Amino acid sequence: MAKLEWREKLITVVCLMCLSHISLASHMIAVEIRARPIDCSTRKYEITLIGYVNTHSAALFGGELDSLSFGDGQSIRVSEQLPVVIDPVLNIGRVEYVIIHTYATNGRYILSYREHARNDGILNMDNSAFTTFYTESAITIAEGNCDSSPFLTVPPIDRACRGIAYYHNAGAIDPDDDSISFSLVTPRSSRSAEVVNYSNPNDRNFYDVLGIGYNQGNENKNGAPTFFIDPIDGTLSWDAPGVTGEYALAIKITGWRYNLKDSAWIESGFCIRDMQVKVEDCNNQK
Repeated sequence: MAKLEWREKLITVVCLMCLSHISLASHMIAVEIRARPIDCSTRKYEITLIGYVNTHSAALFGGELDSLSFGDGQSIRVSEQLPVVIDPVLNIGRVEYVIIHTYATNGRYILSYREHARNDGILNMDNSAFTTFYTESAITIAEGNCDSSPFLTVPPIDRACRGIAYYHNAGAIDPDDDSISFSLVTPRSSRSAEVVNYSNPNDRNFYDVLGIGYNQGNENKNGAPTFFIDPIDGTLSWDAPGVTGEYALAIKITGWRYNLKDSAWIESGFCIRDMQVKVEDCNNQK
């Protein structure tokens, strides 16, 4: 895409973000699903939906069009949830929605949550305000063994600064003591569809539009900007953000169990943290 087209796109996004009298302000920062067995013999699970939201937004987490699917053909509408403020400076609240669900048979189940729209003005996808939010987790239930999904212990309440390296670690643990690995995946609008025209946050267009030389886009200004996650310790590194605004990203945390019978590692489950990162010009912050 030509540089002029990217400038026009970014200007349009900024204008849309200013039209708060037409649409509700952005509210979602991150969402994840936890699944924990209560009684393995009856396949009874505690399912916890955790959301991090902008407390200055008029929009609430959940609603008539927002649903949690258990992966077995059953789902439930998630009613609107009031957040608990966990960071009054950054205006971040936490929502926790808990429900008990019993699975009829053993098997592998992919749990999912969808909201009717993502935040308005996300820079690295098209038409975010009209794009469905979707995230998922997976568990495996076998005879005498009921896996939990990995849990994330560190909330996404930090911020990123333009031109300064950004790091995030979700503090993932596996309650079953399975090994875990980390990867970046493309945010999705459904199980079968990715969001439209997604680009990594270090795409050169987010630097060219500022007149920044892409090969001097990192914090030390001696190399191109990078965006990756350590597959072992789970540290996300973005060195360094370019144009200010809101970016979407998704981290997949996968649990692995060693099968002595086959002498092989098998996937036991996973969870995905779909989150937004707001990049600010911190030099202008008082």
